[in-house]
Amino acid sequence: MDDQRPFNEAVATALHRRLLSKGEFVPYTVERMFDGPVCLCDDFLNGREEYVPAAYIRDALGGQRGSSTYDRYCRYLGRHGADEAAVRRSVSQMIVCDALLANSDRHWRNFGIIRNVDTLEIRPAPLFDSGNCLWYNVPAAALVTGEFGFAAKPFGPDPSTQLAFADSLDWFDASRLDGFVDEAAEILSQSAWATADNRLKAIRRGLERRTIEVSAAVEVLRHVRR
Repeated sequence: MDDQRPFNEAVATALHRRLLSKGEFVPYTVERMFDGPVCLCDDFLNGREEYVPAAYIRDALGGQRGSSTYDRYCRYLGRHGADEAAVRRSVSQMIVCDALLANSDRHWRNFGIIRNVDTLEIRPAPLFDSGNCLWYNVPAAALVTGEFGFAAKPFGPDPSTQLAFADSLDWFDASRLDGFVDEAAEILSQSAWATADNRLKAIRRGLERRTIEVSAAVEVLRHVRR
């Protein structure tokens, strides 16, 4: 049984705690229930808020100008009441963290905005739902040969191209990733799926590679004039 994804959420939480501030992400814990592990999180809305998936915003973009779908999304929210700088920061955080984790399922319904139902004020939703990552669905035989590719979402399938869209990067501190791979491996060691057939050793290698490559790319992107 694939029991890796609940632990992936715990790994994502460990990453987010290192890089992001409280309130910018939803922390997950892992519990044992019934026949296996499950991940749990608190509701990130209060009683007067609603979550609006990005899919609805994408469908409303229409003739919004911009250099990319990412840019159009951020500009559109800025025009309709959100702090555009906060949107760019939030989505850039999502893109970079997903790149580090090799998240292959950041679809348009698991990121978006929070709207106050009384004032209609809007703000970016915290980062959540990152479990479909760390090559959980790649055969162990492929992983051990160094097959660490993945398809990115939502702004394009090529991870490097999507990473280049991130244009708010002052929050990223590569030094805070020191020890992260060890922490991730310790969390994943509790998963029967992740520890079978040399999978964990391969995941560790892949995560080390992602950490090096993404950190280097972010350093370059800091100096790109937009």
